[in-house]
Amino acid sequence: MITLKSAHEIELMRRAGKITAAARALAREMVKPGVTTHQIDKAVFDFIRSHGATPSFLHYNGYPASVCVSVNDEIIHGIPGPRVLQEGDVVSVDVGAYIGGVHGDCAGTYPCGKVSDEDMDLIRVTQESFFQGLKYAREGYRLSDISAAVQQYAESHGYSIVREYVGHGIGHHMHEPPEVPNFGKPGHGPRLLRGMTIAVEPMVNAGAGRLDGENCGRQEGGPLREHHPDHRRRPGASDGRQRVFGVKFMDIAISNIVRSTAGRDKGDLFFVLATEGDFLLLADGKRRRVEDPKRKRRKHTELCGESHSPVAEKIRSGEKITNSELRKALAAFSGGNQDQEG
Repeated sequence: MITLKSAHEIELMRRAGKITAAARALAREMVKPGVTTHQIDKAVFDFIRSHGATPSFLHYNGYPASVCVSVNDEIIHGIPGPRVLQEGDVVSVDVGAYIGGVHGDCAGTYPCGKVSDEDMDLIRVTQESFFQGLKYAREGYRLSDISAAVQQYAESHGYSIVREYVGHGIGHHMHEPPEVPNFGKPGHGPRLLRGMTIAVEPMVNAGAGRLDGENCGRQEGGPLREHHPDHRRRPGASDGRQRVFGVKFMDIAISNIVRSTAGRDKGDLFFVLATEGDFLLLADGKRRRVEDPKRKRRKHTELCGESHSPVAEKIRSGEKITNSELRKALAAFSGGNQDQEG
């Protein structure tokens, strides 16, 4: 469910955002040949802590660092390490800070020294696509108006949109409804209201938008890790390289269907209504209702699948859902009939 922030909460988020933006600016200044990605991570950690905040990404879903540093063909979730930046690298930096009970989150993509004209064009188009979308981040527009503007601008310049990862709501939790895709038709989704807080995160490719390789969340010099500072679609805003993925994230996200693997509800199916770090908020519309979801550790659940039902779309967009809708969708998913209650 989308939560509207009070004026006081907005001020708290503004403070978190300023710290996050300043940390990103520090990282940007460090994107130079000869600097290691670990050095960037250490500097960002020290900066955020010196301002009384906590890095949002550190230990989130097991992520081992304070910042994501993705180089060249890594689109997001690049784990800092001993890698030395080289002249001509394209470097995406994603930063989050938590203070006063709220999160800030921002990212950017920067040239390391002199890069090719093609890479600079990709960086510029991706950045401008963000501002094109931001024009519609105003009260009264629909969420998809932002999405459509990002897509139209990027594709009009010959680039493609990454569709597997999207932006998100943000506030007391790093990931809140609604999801904010970078593609879609205008005039759809929830209407933007005063007090909504979202992270708009364009991800643009020079090539096909489909991700089908392996450079996501890679520890430098090592195998792909199951570490995700964000849910299955998040953080690398303003990224801009063609990516190659091999192992797709199996992280559990909002609107997924999961099965409990421990406790009295072991074996039961649930929709994921929200994520809170190592915990999921689950409801089945029966034993656990929308108004009183179960808070369960991720490790005590298993991913069963992604629902494309109308109620799943409502969960992703933050619209109001009913217990009956949850029961019917879960019954359809499992082939049974769970709609025995009113």
